Amino acid sequence: MFAVSFADPAGNCYDWYEIDRHYRTIDKPSPAADTACPAGAIRRSGDALYRCIQAHTSQAGWEPENVPALWGKIKQK
Repeated sequence: MFAVSFADPAGNCYDWYEIDRHYRTIDKPSPAADTACPAGAIRRSGDALYRCIQAHTSQAGWEPENVPALWGKIKQK
């Protein structure tokens, strides 16, 4: 089983669990270039999930695994 937990800036906790690998609310690929990425957005890159730390407009090469100043990897249980 796969689980992801995190807390937002307001202290609210969120948990997601994998049942059949269909993440309807959070399983979004890394954004294409020139796409607005709000702080708190969750994106998948490879087999990992990342949370946007700072709002920005995406650029080529700014994939979550490449820019830790913009994206934080979400720890998976």
